[in-house]
Order: sequence, then C-alpha cells, then structure tokens
Amino acid sequence: MAEKKARLFGGTPTLISYELDETALQSELKVKIFPEKASVEWLLFVDANRDRKTVRPIHDYDIVIGPIADDGVVLQLTNFREGIYTPEQAAAGLQDKYLDQQYYFGTERALRFLHKTSVIVL
Repeated sequence: MAEKKARLFGGTPTLISYELDETALQSELKVKIFPEKASVEWLLFVDANRDRKTVRPIHDYDIVIGPIADDGVVLQLTNFREGIYTPEQAAAGLQDKYLDQQYYFGTERALRFLHKTSVIVL
C-alpha cells in the first residue's frame, strides 16, 4: 500500500510500525471493541461513519477496535442501504467472511499509548 500511495502522490514509501500499550484498553480512555465477526451493531456503526450526509462525528470514542470494512462489506452495506437486506441479514451475510481487525485512534490521548517500534524505507 505504501508503494502504491507513493506512486500516486509522490514521496518515498515507508512502513512505520507501532506497538499499542494495552493498558490503554483499561485506562480512562473511552474504548469500543466490536466482536471479531460482523454484528448488527458493528454494521450500523460502519454505515453511520460512511454516511456522507453526516457532518458531525457519530461517536466520541478515543479508540475503536473492530473488523475492517472491505469491499465485501461495502456490498452488504449497499444492499442494506437500498433496502434489499435488513441489518440482520447484511451482518449474517458476513459471518463466514474473515475480516481483519483494525484499530482507530481518534484523540491525542489515545495516541499516547502508541510507541513507534520501527521505520523501514522501502
């Protein structure tokens, strides 16, 4: 991905790795952890975050951890938005799909729990 972005926008592709101090998950931070499998709550959260009509943030979490919404998820979201599927049907359609996990750090307070471990220039 770094090489692709460097080709598109210029610059040197660089991979920077960080480690999360997991005490953040039991700290004063507001943390939301979704199950590793798609759920109705997660699907509605992703849908709300992708709604281009929304001008304000839909949540105030410092950290959100959950499945990555890839192309397969986008298809299910589209079917949900168009009324083809209920949220339950859309989430059920993703149950057999492995979704990598992603971490969102939304505040400066959350970023304090990240520690750079390496920088690799590709």
